Amino acid sequence: MPRTKAYNVRLATENDIIDISILGKQFAKESGNARLGWDHTKVFNSLANAITREEFLILVLEYDDEIVGMFIGFIAECFFSLKTQSCELSWYVTPDHRGTKAAFEMVDIYEQWARDGGATMANLINLDILNADKVAKFYRRKGYTLAENTFVKEL
Repeated sequence: MPRTKAYNVRLATENDIIDISILGKQFAKESGNARLGWDHTKVFNSLANAITREEFLILVLEYDDEIVGMFIGFIAECFFSLKTQSCELSWYVTPDHRGTKAAFEMVDIYEQWARDGGATMANLINLDILNADKVAKFYRRKGYTLAENTFVKEL
């Protein structure tokens, strides 16, 4: 297992967009979302737009100066109330670096960012993939409760 002291979690910059895009494509494949297709230009433009907006949080996880993880979240007012919530869009860490303290540190940073941004609730996604039970256990330890399940159907 890699040593934690070689890790660094930081805000993403425009220079990280290509690396985040590569991780995003890996995430799409593992999560089953690859069925939706992949448009590199769309991803690049979406990331470039989000990096400059304060309602988005994009973190990268580095190990010895190589980006091995990313976390993307946003804050928005709930559509059915005046409360504000934060939502995770994507949290992906390459298999060799999962389960590390630094990988989980991204969630702590996300929660603090959400609090600072006025969110009263934070959402995390648990995909039905390998280690889903382990991820759910981590979420419960962090104080999260299951709110809903998502089902998808190709049309």
